[in-house]
Amino acid sequence: YKHILFTSDPLFENETSHKIRQTILKSGAPLIFIFTGLKNGTMFSYPGKPYDEDYDPRKRPWYRKAAKSKGAIIWSEPYKCAITSKMLICCARSIFDSATRFQGVIGMDVSLHYIQKQLFACNDNSQVKEYLMTPAGEIVLSSDFKDKNVTTSRKATMIMKVFPFYKEFEQAVK
Repeated sequence: YKHILFTSDPLFENETSHKIRQTILKSGAPLIFIFTGLKNGTMFSYPGKPYDEDYDPRKRPWYRKAAKSKGAIIWSEPYKCAITSKMLICCARSIFDSATRFQGVIGMDVSLHYIQKQLFACNDNSQVKEYLMTPAGEIVLSSDFKDKNVTTSRKATMIMKVFPFYKEFEQAVK
């Protein structure tokens, strides 16, 4: 897990572990947590984080969605991390043993700030807007994201408006 975190950004390439740690502490990393929830309820993560004694990964939305996906990669709704207060999105998939029996779910929390920085870094044209959207057409991020009022619900899920040209979006997806 540590290796995955320490190689998650191209800027980390050819850097020492000390320099990578300093960079992560100062400006963060693309991946915030890497974790595995097993079918017996055991939870592993890096970096380690405190889980309540009654924490059961099998009850979490990312686990349930990935467990139903039959090995397909799933993405969660954006949410605010209770530990870091950063806006994250979870990428996960179910894992299987050599006999293709379900064993649990592996995933990682990705920083939305990092995604925004990478996706929209080359947009020098203020006339062009770029969007990262859910399949339902809800805007998760846009190239003018910093100018938007982003609110959080009681569950700390990011709420953004629906894409203004939803019919055109649906046609493009088809």
